[in-house]
Amino acid sequence: MLLSRSYITEHEEGDDPWITEIVHSVSKSLNILDEKKREFKEATLVEPILKKLKHYYYYGWPSDKKAVDDNVKFYFKLQEQIIVEDGLVFLNNRSIVPTSLRQYILKLLHEPHFGIEKTKSRARQAVYWPGLSTSIEDAFSKCSICERYQNSNQKEPLIAHDIPDLPFNKIGCDILEFAAEPSDFKDLERDSGDSEGNCKIPLSTSLADLAIRNDV
Repeated sequence: MLLSRSYITEHEEGDDPWITEIVHSVSKSLNILDEKKREFKEATLVEPILKKLKHYYYYGWPSDKKAVDDNVKFYFKLQEQIIVEDGLVFLNNRSIVPTSLRQYILKLLHEPHFGIEKTKSRARQAVYWPGLSTSIEDAFSKCSICERYQNSNQKEPLIAHDIPDLPFNKIGCDILEFAAEPSDFKDLERDSGDSEGNCKIPLSTSLADLAIRNDV
C-alpha cells in the first residue's frame, strides 16, 4: 500500500520516491520551500494543529470523529490526503501553511497582481489552509491596484455565429501582427458581388482573385 494510515511506531522519511517528487513539485511551483524551508519547519514544530496532524499521521487517526481533537476535526475527512515529509505537512501535493506564515504566502501570491481567479489557481498548485480562497479574496479587496484594473481584466463576451449548412460556406481568419510585422493577411477587399457587409481576403498570391462568396 502506497500510503498507509495504520498504526505505526516508526516512520522512515524520504523512503518513498512518490512523496519526494511531491516535495520537489511543490517547491518548484511556488519557490517557497527552498528559501523558507527552515522557517516552515520551525513554524510547523510549534503550530498546534500541524503538530496534531503529524501525530495522527504517524500513529493513526481515531476511528470515530468524536475522538479527534477539536482543532483538527476539519481534517478528519481529509486524513487519507495528509502526508508528512521532511518535517512539513502536505495535503496531497500542497504544503499546509502554518498560521504564522500565511500573510507571507498571501503577499507572495498577490505580488504579481494577476487577478483573483488566476491567483487562486496558482495557490492551489502549491499551498493550502482552510479558507485559502477567502483569504485571497480579502487580500485583493484591500488592494487599490487590483481594484483599479479589475474591470479592464474582464474577459470579452463570446460572439455566437450561425452554424453553416455546407463545408467552407463560412470562412474565418485571424488578422494579426507580431513585433510590428504584419501577417500575410495584409488587407480586406469588399466583394461587390455579394451583400454589403461581406468581403474577400487575398490569402496568398495564388488566391488573390478568389472571393469568398458567403461569410468571412
